[in-house]
Amino acid sequence: MKRYLIILMFSLTCAANPAAAKLTADAETIDHDPFEKPEINRTGIKSAAKKAPHWAPRLSMTLRAGNNSMANVGGRIIRLHESIDGHRLIAVHERSVVFKKQGKIIRLNLDKD
Repeated sequence: MKRYLIILMFSLTCAANPAAAKLTADAETIDHDPFEKPEINRTGIKSAAKKAPHWAPRLSMTLRAGNNSMANVGGRIIRLHESIDGHRLIAVHERSVVFKKQGKIIRLNLDKD
């Protein structure tokens, strides 16, 4: 019930104030986590937004077949234990895959298309 009231109030606000509707339509997307702690070094605070870009190619399909498992990642077919951009495929699940690079684990999920 609360959810419907919030949606109704937001709709009425946008209908009464066209500027509010324009703000939501023109909202910018951010490419970093605004809540991530900044790195601190000797020269001061380094912005988290200036880090290397996050590696997250699109996972299109998975094929689970034991040691012959594969995944379509960014348009490329990758077999289990092969690498793409330095990321090694270590696990293939029904709706996701797991990569590892320099000890860091990265999980990609299938799109909900």
